[in-house]
Amino acid sequence: MRSLRDVSSVLLLCSIVLGAGACKKKGNASALRSENMVASETAVAGFTHPNYRFKVEGLDDRWKIMVGEEAGNVLPDASLVAMRIGGIYGGIVVEPLGDVDPSNYIKLLVSNMTASLVDPEFSETETLEYKGKDARVVEIDVKVNGIPFHYRLLAFVHQGFGYQVLTWETTAKSGGGHGKEFFDAVEIVEGEITAPPVVALADSNGIGRRVHQGRFESPVFRLAVRPAEGWKLMSETELLQQTDGAEMGLKHDGLGAYVAIAPEHAAGSRREALEAAMLEDVTASVGDGGEVLEPGRFEVCGREVEFQRFVVDAGLPLRMYQGLFFEGEISYKVTAWHFEQRSGELAPAIQEGLGGVSLLTAEEAAAIGTDLAKVPDHQSAVGPEFSLRGGVYRDFESGVVWRKPDGFWRITSGDQATLNNSVISFQAEELSHGLYLQLVSESAEDWSEEDYHVAVLSNFAPEEGFGEPVSFDPVDVDGKPALVSKVSQDIQGMTMERFVVTTVRGGFGHQMQFWSWGDGVKGTPELIGKCVAGFTFPGETLVKTEKSSNTYHDHRVGYRISLPGIGWRIREDMDPTIAPIGSSVSCTRGRESVMLMGLNINDSRQAQATMRAIIENMLKINYDRASNSGSTESSTVIKGATAKVMSFEIGDRHGRAITFSHQGVIYLMIVDAGQPAAAEKLSKAVIGGFDFLP
Repeated sequence: MRSLRDVSSVLLLCSIVLGAGACKKKGNASALRSENMVASETAVAGFTHPNYRFKVEGLDDRWKIMVGEEAGNVLPDASLVAMRIGGIYGGIVVEPLGDVDPSNYIKLLVSNMTASLVDPEFSETETLEYKGKDARVVEIDVKVNGIPFHYRLLAFVHQGFGYQVLTWETTAKSGGGHGKEFFDAVEIVEGEITAPPVVALADSNGIGRRVHQGRFESPVFRLAVRPAEGWKLMSETELLQQTDGAEMGLKHDGLGAYVAIAPEHAAGSRREALEAAMLEDVTASVGDGGEVLEPGRFEVCGREVEFQRFVVDAGLPLRMYQGLFFEGEISYKVTAWHFEQRSGELAPAIQEGLGGVSLLTAEEAAAIGTDLAKVPDHQSAVGPEFSLRGGVYRDFESGVVWRKPDGFWRITSGDQATLNNSVISFQAEELSHGLYLQLVSESAEDWSEEDYHVAVLSNFAPEEGFGEPVSFDPVDVDGKPALVSKVSQDIQGMTMERFVVTTVRGGFGHQMQFWSWGDGVKGTPELIGKCVAGFTFPGETLVKTEKSSNTYHDHRVGYRISLPGIGWRIREDMDPTIAPIGSSVSCTRGRESVMLMGLNINDSRQAQATMRAIIENMLKINYDRASNSGSTESSTVIKGATAKVMSFEIGDRHGRAITFSHQGVIYLMIVDAGQPAAAEKLSKAVIGGFDFLP
C-alpha cells in the first residue's frame, strides 16, 4: 500500500483551487463556490471493475471517479480514486494476499503507515460487517507537511485478495460525513477475480536514473531492467515506501510478488562488512515471530547468487529472499518478497522477474550518464518554512541556503527527511561518490563558535562506536571561518569517517555533516569542499515574500508578478489549510482583479499532470455552466511553460482562467475585468509581467 503521506499531496488541492477561481453564476448574485460547483458534467454513472469485481455507483455529480492510469498517477496501486467538491476523497486498493484473517491484514497496513508517516495517531481497530464481508476499520489523524488530515481505512479479504477502502479529508475541511457516501457506494460484484492487464511505467528521467523505451537504466550503478511478462517497474514514489535504499523495484500485481535492488559503493573493507550486515539484518528481521529457512539460489545477471530465505511476522507473515553480489566496486543487494500464504507457487515467478535484470557495459553507462547530466533537476518541495527547487534548498526560518554542486544529487526535505532523522533540515546524496550530507539548524543564541562545536561533537558518544574527534583548520563558509572535525565510528565491521562542519549565524547553529561508507570520503575532499562552498547564510534577509504597490515576489514557491500601472491593492489570501505548500494573492484595482495561486505537488510529474488536468477539466465544466455562452480555450507560453487559457463571460464580466506548471508547482491565474477588450488587455499584461524565480 502506498504511503498516505504521498496520497494527500495530490488531490486535497482541487476543491480549494476551484473555489479560488469562483465567479458569479448567470442570473444569480451568489459566487460560484464549492457549495454549488460540480465535479462531472452529468451525475456519475458508476464504474464496475472488470477484474477485481467491485463497483462504485450512486454518487452524485459533485463526485469525480478516476480509474486506470489517472487513478494510478494519483495513488499508485489504486484501482479507483474518487474526489468530491468540498475536499473529500476516496480510494480502493486491491492486492493478492491468500487466505488470511482481516485482523492480521489491518495490522500489516497499520505497520506500514507507522513507518511512512510522521507521528500518526491511530484509533482502536474496530470489527464490522461491510457489504457482507468481515472487515476491520481504523482511523488515522496525522499532519502531512503541516496540513492536518483524517483518514478512515477499512480492510477485508475476498477470494484471497485484500481490499482497502479508504477516505480522507483535511481536518480543517471536515465534510460532515460525506466520506460515508463513498463507503456506501462501494459494492462487491459476483464473479471470479482475475489479474488486471499490466500497464507499463511511462518513460521518465530521474536523478541518475531513467526509464527509457520501457527499460530502467541506472548509469552510476550500471543497472538495467526490462520487466519480464507479468512484471512492471515501480515508480520512484513506490520505491520510497517499499524498501530503504532501493534503486529499482519490480512488482507482479497478479501474484503479489515484489523485487527491489539496492546497489551501493563497496570499496575496500566495505565488501566483507556488507556480507556480515546482511546476515545480521536477517536475524534482526526474523525476530521472535519469524523463521529462518534453508538458503536458496537465484540466477541474477548471468550468475548464480545465494539468497537467504526467511519469514517475517509483519502482521501477516512475509516470505523474504535476500541475496548479495558484487561487480567491480559496486554491491547489489537483491530483496524479493511475497505473502507467505502463496509461497509454494512464487519462487519460479521471482526467478522470471530477476531474469529481466542485467548490467550495462561501461560504454552504455557513460553514454546514459552523459544524457542524464543534461536533464534539469526536477526535484521540488515547499513547506511552511522551506523550499527546494532547481537544486537550491532554502530554510527561511534559520536563514540558510544551499546550492548543490554538479553531480547526481538526490535531495530529501520536509516530512521525507524527518522520517530518516527527526532533527535534520534536509539530506542529500551524491550517487557517483556515495557521499551523504545532512544539515541540522537549531537555535544557538549566545553560543560561541567553539562552544557550539564542542556541544555538537559531544553527541558522538563512545558507546555508539565513536572515537575521539580530530580537529582540522577552520574553513571559510560564506565569508566566515567555520570549525571542522572528523569523527570515526566503528560500525558493521568497518570504520566510517564523518566530517562535521559547524558555524553560528544570526542566533542559529548549523551542522553540516558529511559521510560515506567504506573508503568513499577519503576520495572526495574536493566534492566536500564544493558542498561547503554551496552554503550561504543570508539570515533575516532571506524572506518568503516581498510586495510593493504593483509587484509581488514569492521566494518560497518561486514566482513574481508585476501588475500594469498603479493603484493596485495586493493581498495574500491563501486558504490556511494548504498554505504550508503554496501561496495565493489577490490583486484588485477598481473593477479589475487578478488572482494568482501556486501550489507545490511534491510527487511524480505524471501525478502533477493528472492534477492539472483535473483542475482544467473542472474549471471548464463549471465555467460552461455559469457563463452566458460557454467558455472557449486557447494556449499560450508563459516564460517557457505551456499554458491553457480559458475565456468566460458571466453577466457583464469577462475573464480568463490560465493554468500552467513549472518545477513541481501548478499555477492558476484568474483575470477578471469588464468588457472583452479590457479582459484581453489585462490578461496579456499580467502574463507579460509574470516570471519564475530561480
